[in-house]
Amino acid sequence: MTKQRPTLADVARVAGVSRATASRAINGAYGISAESRDRVRAVAARRPGRLPTSLTVRGSS
Repeated sequence: MTKQRPTLADVARVAGVSRATASRAINGAYGISAESRDRVRAVAARRPGRLPTSLTVRGSS
């Protein structure tokens, strides 16, 4: 049995924020408190090898 990869909704639920807030936190957008950003990123970092591309923090190309 294979485990499903965590989705943005999973990260948001565990962090206790909306999907929009989780997306903003992961992508480094403005309009989010430092506390929420840190909480979302901590949840997302728990299993970095298991995160889909859409949940990784992107760098500039």
